[in-house]
Amino acid sequence: MLDELQERRIAQGLREGKADAWQALYDAYAGRVWRGVARLLGPRSTDVGDVVQETMMAAARSAATFDSARGSLWPWLWGIAHNQTTLHWRKVERRDRLVKANAALAERNGQRES
Repeated sequence: MLDELQERRIAQGLREGKADAWQALYDAYAGRVWRGVARLLGPRSTDVGDVVQETMMAAARSAATFDSARGSLWPWLWGIAHNQTTLHWRKVERRDRLVKANAALAERNGQRES
């Protein structure tokens, strides 16, 4: 866990786009993000790494908007991780619907040919 001074330095570095700040953020929270995402997706999910990577990329894109007056780094990062997990589930549901629709269409087409 980071103390307040470390967190302020990392937050400032993130806003400035400093690589060492990203490394510090990753070192401090990647394991925690991984465990949280694994809980949401299931520990055997092969998609945990993808969601964690998407989380860190989304954090990089939105770092300039981080406001330490609204909270600390962990809730900000976890909010991003939670959003990325939600997006992942939506993609899975959409893919499943498409697969089922495609199977139903193929079955109907197969029945017509008979």
